[in-house]
Amino acid sequence: MRKRQIVVCGTLIAGMLLYGCGAGTGSQDANSSFTQKQVTVYEKDATEQSEITCVFNDDMPNVPYVNLEQYLDLVYGEDSDYTLTGWGNHYTVIGKNKNTGKTGSKLKINTQKETLTFEDFEEFVVGKADGTMVDYVSTTLVSREGDPKVTYDLSGYGIDIHAQNGQVFLPLSTWSDILDQSLTYSDYIDGAIYFIREDSSGADAADNIAAKENEFFETLTREQDVAAYAYRELCFALDNLYGRPGRALSPEFVEKLSTLGLDKTLEEGGTLNGIDLKQMKTYLSSTNKAEYAQGLIMLDDLLFDGGHSFFSSSFIFRLINNQDLEVSKDFRRLLDEDSASKEAANKVLDLWEKVFVTANRLTAQRLEGFGEPSRTWENEDEQEIASIYLFNNTAIFQFDEFDDDVIIQDSGVRPFVEALEYAKENKCDNFVLDLSTNGGGSDQTMGYILSMIYEDNAFFYHYNVNTGAWKKGIFNADKNLDGSIDEKDADVKNGFNYAIMISRYSYSCGNYAPTLAKERGIPLIGETSGGGGCLVNMLALPNECNYYRISSNIAMTDSHGISVDGGITPDYPLSVNPDDAAETTLYNPKEIVSIMNNHYR
Repeated sequence: MRKRQIVVCGTLIAGMLLYGCGAGTGSQDANSSFTQKQVTVYEKDATEQSEITCVFNDDMPNVPYVNLEQYLDLVYGEDSDYTLTGWGNHYTVIGKNKNTGKTGSKLKINTQKETLTFEDFEEFVVGKADGTMVDYVSTTLVSREGDPKVTYDLSGYGIDIHAQNGQVFLPLSTWSDILDQSLTYSDYIDGAIYFIREDSSGADAADNIAAKENEFFETLTREQDVAAYAYRELCFALDNLYGRPGRALSPEFVEKLSTLGLDKTLEEGGTLNGIDLKQMKTYLSSTNKAEYAQGLIMLDDLLFDGGHSFFSSSFIFRLINNQDLEVSKDFRRLLDEDSASKEAANKVLDLWEKVFVTANRLTAQRLEGFGEPSRTWENEDEQEIASIYLFNNTAIFQFDEFDDDVIIQDSGVRPFVEALEYAKENKCDNFVLDLSTNGGGSDQTMGYILSMIYEDNAFFYHYNVNTGAWKKGIFNADKNLDGSIDEKDADVKNGFNYAIMISRYSYSCGNYAPTLAKERGIPLIGETSGGGGCLVNMLALPNECNYYRISSNIAMTDSHGISVDGGITPDYPLSVNPDDAAETTLYNPKEIVSIMNNHYR
């Protein structure tokens, strides 16, 4: 769903004790001094900048601690204002929506115990959570079971919370990772902080980010303090923010993470899926960037889950394909000298190839079976994003991603609504959503489309793997797209018979949408969907201007609280074989029309 670490922990190196990942490491404040600086923040491109107050621990001069209150206001400041109060070791942060006056839930901070306690993490953000939020869908909590409170204890990771002059400071990447729901990740490079927002689609922003990413590959080593902190931050993220889905390639590794945590799991050693765990820790803790990238590749070999969790994708394709980069040269040396590393890298490349190849082959089979579409829609970058096919009294609407552009674009184009109108104009009785090559995307887009085909309220269900809390919510949709969610939207009814096509490639929202629709009596056609049952965390890799993603601890469930990670079975099975079009019956229009007419007769 929506649309980043050298020194072994606890080891004395170069005369400096680097804090370990195990419990009992304590705070650094007592034996460290901090220097305060004003740091430039680039928000979108090289010209859009502001400032934030940071402090730097003398033991970690390349790791900024950001002012918590200021950081929140920079990320959410368009329509939110956050206030920090407290003294001594105890502080509270709460936000207020500037437009509505609504206040969010509290964040309580204990700088002595190094803990952050969210009374309700999902209600902490009171305005738009990020720049990708849309106006055509909002969500409302319907019911909740369990306590949503969550506490992050940083003391066991050597990550301290620093208080100074009535303000609270936290290492940049840690705060960025905890606030993953902002879809804004932050990095510190060459003395400045860069915000990379997932909606930064402008040419200037994209060029600026790409330039900073390229800088990572121009030098072979990382600073020692950055590397040590980055490993501890990775331990924190996988121990506290990762949802541990059953789809991971190594369920045994996931089980160890849930009981021991990452650092102890790697220290315990052994081999899983051909991966030497002690060697992986050495690589993840290396100042050599090529070795570090190899450690992330090893993580992918254990935790790849179809697309929600990936660690090395920011590196591996560039390292493999670009022969001239300094890090790339050393990476190829590493693969030549270490056969296990080469095998691990090839496995990751093969995993991604299978994802892309499956989608491409099914797309080709659709074209062969359905022929050319009756109409297509492009986004503002002239990329085709949706198409519609007409067969007798049946329209089939196909799109590969739940993206905002499928609903409404800045130009005013409204592909989904226009497809419904087009089907009406051509006197269709049936309207089929083809999600057979849909790999997921925005749950807001999903909520809008479900609301339209239900012609009623659309609900969603989330379970927090860490707290055990479960909630039911409702998507409120601006069905008539008049800019306001109101009572007029209830009058929007199209009157079609609906169905959804699914395949092994239908993943994430491409899996969750048909799961929810089946509960509402909408038939599914094809084969069992590809699964993928969680929201996603986008997390920062310190000092690299890149990111990684993990399946979050917010799992999607059906109305009974059952995980949807394993996929949903069809009501009308049709065969799918990406390797042999002759064995695929899913893209036979006569079969689809017959199923629809017989089902709704």
